[in-house]
Amino acid sequence: MNAATVVSLLAACVCAHAATCTEDNIGAVFTECFTLPNGTEQAQVLQYWKDPCESGNVTLEAPKTVPCNVHCEDGKYYSTNAECEDCPPGTYSVSEAITYEGFNGTLPKDIATYCHSRSCNPWTVEHNVLTSGDNSLSPDAESSLVLIVNTGAFAKVTVQHRIECERDTASMQIYVDGHLQWGTKTTGLDFTWDTAEFYLNKGSHIVRFSYTKSRSNPVGADRAFIKSITVAGQEKSVTACSPCPLGYASSTAGSGSCSICPVGTKRGFNDPATSCIDCSDTEMSAPGSEKCEPLAECTFPKYDACEARDGGFKRKATWQQSGCISFKPEEYQDCSVCLEGYFRDQSGKCTHCPRGQYRKGDECQTCTGGMFAVPKLVFEDFATAEGVPLSMGLTQDDSLMKVTNLCTQDATSSCREKDSYGDTAWEIQKTMLNGQEMTTLSSGMGHGNSVNVELSLTVTMVTVGHIDFKYYFGGATSCSKGTFVINNKYEFSLDLARNELAQKSLGSFSELEGSDDVVFAPGQEYKLKWIFEKSCSGSVHESNLYITSLSLYGVEGGASTSCLECPKGKKCPASEPVPIACPKGQYQDKEAQSTCLPCAAGSATHSEGMISCKVCAPAVVNADQSACLATCELEDSSTGLSFDIRPIGNKLFGPLVDLDHIRRMGPTDLDINNQTSNDLYSIQRYFLKLCEIVNDDANEKELCSSGKRAYACQRLNQDLAYSMGDVPFYEVSASGINITFSDGSKCHYRNNEKVSPYPRVSHIDLTCDPSVTTLSPEMKYIREESCSYYFEMTTAFACPKCTDAMFFAEVGECDLESQQAQVTWHKNASCLGERTPTVKECKRSCTAGDFEMLWGACTSDSVQTQLWQLKQGVVCVDDNNMKPTKEGGTRDCIGSNKMVLAGIIFTCILILLFMVLCLTYRKKRMMETKYSRLAAQERDIPMSSFPHVDGADIEEQAERDAIDSD
Repeated sequence: MNAATVVSLLAACVCAHAATCTEDNIGAVFTECFTLPNGTEQAQVLQYWKDPCESGNVTLEAPKTVPCNVHCEDGKYYSTNAECEDCPPGTYSVSEAITYEGFNGTLPKDIATYCHSRSCNPWTVEHNVLTSGDNSLSPDAESSLVLIVNTGAFAKVTVQHRIECERDTASMQIYVDGHLQWGTKTTGLDFTWDTAEFYLNKGSHIVRFSYTKSRSNPVGADRAFIKSITVAGQEKSVTACSPCPLGYASSTAGSGSCSICPVGTKRGFNDPATSCIDCSDTEMSAPGSEKCEPLAECTFPKYDACEARDGGFKRKATWQQSGCISFKPEEYQDCSVCLEGYFRDQSGKCTHCPRGQYRKGDECQTCTGGMFAVPKLVFEDFATAEGVPLSMGLTQDDSLMKVTNLCTQDATSSCREKDSYGDTAWEIQKTMLNGQEMTTLSSGMGHGNSVNVELSLTVTMVTVGHIDFKYYFGGATSCSKGTFVINNKYEFSLDLARNELAQKSLGSFSELEGSDDVVFAPGQEYKLKWIFEKSCSGSVHESNLYITSLSLYGVEGGASTSCLECPKGKKCPASEPVPIACPKGQYQDKEAQSTCLPCAAGSATHSEGMISCKVCAPAVVNADQSACLATCELEDSSTGLSFDIRPIGNKLFGPLVDLDHIRRMGPTDLDINNQTSNDLYSIQRYFLKLCEIVNDDANEKELCSSGKRAYACQRLNQDLAYSMGDVPFYEVSASGINITFSDGSKCHYRNNEKVSPYPRVSHIDLTCDPSVTTLSPEMKYIREESCSYYFEMTTAFACPKCTDAMFFAEVGECDLESQQAQVTWHKNASCLGERTPTVKECKRSCTAGDFEMLWGACTSDSVQTQLWQLKQGVVCVDDNNMKPTKEGGTRDCIGSNKMVLAGIIFTCILILLFMVLCLTYRKKRMMETKYSRLAAQERDIPMSSFPHVDGADIEEQAERDAIDSD
């Protein structure tokens, strides 16, 4: 048999066993693209037999030429039929460059997000950009944003981003397939977009954007933003769809991406790529998991409410179904013992006396006046926590871990299952401590090198109260840390002395004192956290923190077993269930009082609950004595000095900053003139007025916290501000004014060490300088010492108002004509104001020639003496003693009188002679007039020709003639 015959026989055997060929046996591929002379790109489609088959009516087609690099939209591929066809379910496609931007409301379907830390906000969309969420109150937030990228060639990825947070407290990293590609830390607020670039090889990649916040400074804006993500260099023409990666699935045809499998589902290598597979009731998984992990067995029951059953009180015990496996049937057990002060009502529920009453024996009683009932919750054994209205949340630092085994009615768990970090989670645990069995709150058995778990409890206060707890530590003290936190703000380190029982007490029934100086105020909610951390190297045995007892006094839902004395600053009427703070204008400096006392005249209380009144002098007290009011007009009765700072009293000074502090921090983008900007947390700005409340002006935008009255404010950012004093006091002297604003917001630190809370105080020194008369003087921040703040200003308005005693006169030359001199006044002390120039009467100095010798008056001895006197009409002042001293003669006053009498007689004779002459002359004139008139009548001469005769003379003469005729 030759070779040809053998081949023919083999071919016959193969054909005998092969199926008839159909179109399903035909495959097709594209050749490499080639360019035609006209510049267009073409490719050929070649058909081939995918499987051996027997010849039939189906044959391979001849090669055909089709366009090359045809672009299809996402979710489609360019088939050998020269058409764009949908990708089948379980696959996806992306063509050419793709840009994610302009995000509208929700995350794109092919982008997933989740948190790693115990407290954080995941990524979301705000204002059309991706953001890691507001993590201002999350001390160690870590969240991820995941994107699947499929590249057909070497690709470049460009990301526009920015970060807002405090200096060096947050960062963002970009991982590709688990490897770090890019990372940065912030340097403060950054409002400009930055660009990150990295490259991808051909293939499918998982790109993860991770935002991480440092625990060192847990307050601030704290978020990352992504404006756009661009992947350039992808396949121009997708000729085959890509299968979904493990942990992802696509259930519809024509998908441009695959969806991440959510928590509780998985998709592994052998699972279809069209859907995610649910884990069983005994399993759990993280987002994007390839497999499910088993849950732990339940170890603690869940109890229903206690009820009357079988002649007593029973409760039904079931086993937790979510997060653990149930192997036990339900059963009824005896109800636990109620906490101290609680008692069971007819329904079997643990209850307590109404607020304001306490339990005594089998009765509820009311406290007498001056006393009050303190509601309390006391856990000496955590096995007796039934019916207590508490909300405890137990968490571990990685939310991708699985729910574990703390399952009770009163302490629900969100702890995570064990991993390489250590098999630890807070739980209620029975343990032997110092030879005694206790039911405790335990942080769990931390065998690993790194542990970080927390226990949280939220309570609401109905009275001023306090909290104390006992704790015990076992393990490695050198690398372990325990912390107690209140409202994510106040942190207290726990002394982890090995194998020793310790106690921590916080707060007091008085708002003014306490063992750790924390005030738990009525009506306020407080979130308490116990945090256990361990970071060790090498081989480490288990470490555990136990809380053995917890006492909460003054909390809502607590039961009262006794009455306490009413604290100072409050009153406790018998009709009221809780202490009432003394209102403004009243005080109480004694305990166990049912009323408050009014402030004395001239004093006030600026807030409620005061134990004394503040003396307002030299400030002013308002009508209801609820506040000392600043005044711009000051007076010192001891010296008589008075001041007037009204021209600058209502001016707002600020923002004032510590320039040395800014220089130490280095360059920032802080605009200190923007008084409400949300800037760097550590930059403190100060605002103050001299004699007016800062917030009184609506334009001041609530520089102090809303509702606070303050003359000086300390502001940290847009939401955080403190009063630096709301009780004014003024001290004055000739050199200036010292202003003190006291009783500001409480300060808990002195020289960076926590101390008893004491109020902030502001000191403003106004130095007198009469030359600085501007209405906008410069106010300078000087320093801060233990929450006392010092400021300085130089101004003329710090000088006392001028008085007459503060001037001396300078008299000018005398004006002889007006006999006045100009007086100019000069200051002999620094003061505010001027004295108007005045005038003073003045006379010239006398000379010797201004005097003459004259006889003086007769004495009783009838003697006259010659004296030197100023000449008549002369005015002068003999300030130079120019008056002659030569003595004059004397004479007898009688001889002098005779001469005077002779002079008088002689004068009288002269007067008589004069009168006779006058009468004679008149007689003559009358006769002349008469004869002239007669002569004129005879001659008929007109009277007008006699010019010396007037009408009056004629009338007078007629009268005489009439008399003569009689």
